[in-house]
Amino acid sequence: MAIIWETSELMGTNPASVNMITGDILLNEDVYPRLPKFTQKFILEHEYAHYDLQTDSEDLADKTALQRLYKSEYQSLKKSVKALADFLENGNERIEIIYNEALKLDRMDLRLKSRGTQNHIFPYYQLRADGGESESPEVAETGGAEVRGGRRSGMSRRFVTVMGYTFTVGELLSIGLLVLLWFQGRKK
Repeated sequence: MAIIWETSELMGTNPASVNMITGDILLNEDVYPRLPKFTQKFILEHEYAHYDLQTDSEDLADKTALQRLYKSEYQSLKKSVKALADFLENGNERIEIIYNEALKLDRMDLRLKSRGTQNHIFPYYQLRADGGESESPEVAETGGAEVRGGRRSGMSRRFVTVMGYTFTVGELLSIGLLVLLWFQGRKK
């Protein structure tokens, strides 16, 4: 098994691939180095999963990479979802599949530890009464004050990440309104 660098002439926009016989990883020297470090880790684990499991299944390779990187660093679940979303088109089914797998791991972690020490994908994540998962975005954000939207079940949802916490736009507007009212009350 070796790392082999290739150009985008040979690989196009694909950041990496694996030789299923030798296990050699081909990295696109024009694409791969420009990706965030965690995305690079996810891609490598994804390609290793193809070889280790001898599968062409992208979903299985994604899930295996997610599990291998789980708890490898702070917010690894969220970063794994974002890593996949970085190079797939919005609305790609693989993003939703990996997001749901990340929620399952997060839910399992919630059951094993006390609530105050969790590294949740989203602070407002909740389960429905019937045991299903609540509506969730197709794309997770990792920092800054970025806004990203997704469509599921015909509903538009917008998410904003501020200081590591993710809120819906409605929640953020409600918090802002409460803070504004609190400051106005203090002036009187």
